Amino acid sequence: MTPNPDGTNKGERNRTRLERELALLADVRRRIAASEPTLRIPTTTVDRILDEYLQLPQQDPSHGR
Repeated sequence: MTPNPDGTNKGERNRTRLERELALLADVRRRIAASEPTLRIPTTTVDRILDEYLQLPQQDPSHGR
C-alpha cells in the first residue's frame, strides 16, 4: 500500500480506528456496569467481540506492512 503523507497506510489507519472504537465500547460497557449495578443491559455481543479481539496476537506495526 502507498503510505499517506503522514507515513501511515490504510491498513494501519483502519487498525488504529478499530482499536479506538473497541476501547470506546469497553469504556461504555464499564460505565454501564458502574452506573447502575442492578440495571441489566445485554452486552453479550460487545463482550464477545472484545474478548476475541483481546485474544488476537498483537502485530508488530513495523512487520508485514
